[in-house]
Amino acid sequence: MADVDVEATEQEEKPKPRPKPRPKKAKSGSGGNIGTIVAAVVALAAIIMCVLLFMQMQNMKKQLGEAGVTMPAGLGGDQAMAAEDDGEGGEGHGDGHGEDPYDWQSDPKEGIIYELEPFTTNTADGGFALMQLALVLTSGVTGHDRQVYEVQMLNYEMLMDEYSEKLEKWKKDNKLSLRPASPARQLDDAPLVAAGIMLMHGGAPAETGPPEMPHPPEEPRTILEQKLDEKTLLVREMIGEAINTRSGTELLSKEGRVAFKTEIVDEINGMIDRHYGTVTDLIISDIKYSK
Repeated sequence: MADVDVEATEQEEKPKPRPKPRPKKAKSGSGGNIGTIVAAVVALAAIIMCVLLFMQMQNMKKQLGEAGVTMPAGLGGDQAMAAEDDGEGGEGHGDGHGEDPYDWQSDPKEGIIYELEPFTTNTADGGFALMQLALVLTSGVTGHDRQVYEVQMLNYEMLMDEYSEKLEKWKKDNKLSLRPASPARQLDDAPLVAAGIMLMHGGAPAETGPPEMPHPPEEPRTILEQKLDEKTLLVREMIGEAINTRSGTELLSKEGRVAFKTEIVDEINGMIDRHYGTVTDLIISDIKYSK
């Protein structure tokens, strides 16, 4: 019995376990408000900085314009590179290089003749017109095409130097000279005379022909010519319809031809953006009408 009492007493003397403290919730008060205020101040400062930079850029543009200085690409000046390719609504160069379509203006060309294929079309009065037309353009070569042409010219000059050396060696090996020959001899040696080469010793023909002269590179076409090439079908369709709506009398009269030219020039300029150049005139080199 005593043992039972002792065990009961020991159980009563053991301390009861304390409940675990609950985590304290963050108090919503001045701390949260301070964070919101700081974020708002930072955002406001960023907006003010953007506005100041924009105003500074506009002021720089104005100063450069007043000074007559071409604005750099970063400010959207004439040297800015167009990023879009040309399409139905695109304004780029169309070759994927993102080239500035305005840079030809640094060296513009006037009076460029752009030949069109002959037109054979019915007229409004049931007649038949045959016309040979050409456009007169003002445009220029892009910077990219100029650079390519300059590289081609350098390569051509190197090839010409090599050609001159080979030609001298060939003449020496075949005992040839550029010294003029007699008229009778020139007839006998007509193929070599055509190349400016005369036989010197005994009329013996050369064993091998002279080296082939390299051809110079073709000059690059203006950017407007390239755009007209892309729109050949549209241009021909438009001109054909303009002929269809006129009688032979209109096409042959002075006033009618002036009106016809004006319409064609205006229509083509409306089809192609002006930063590629402009069509300034239409040449009617030949016109035949039959009914």
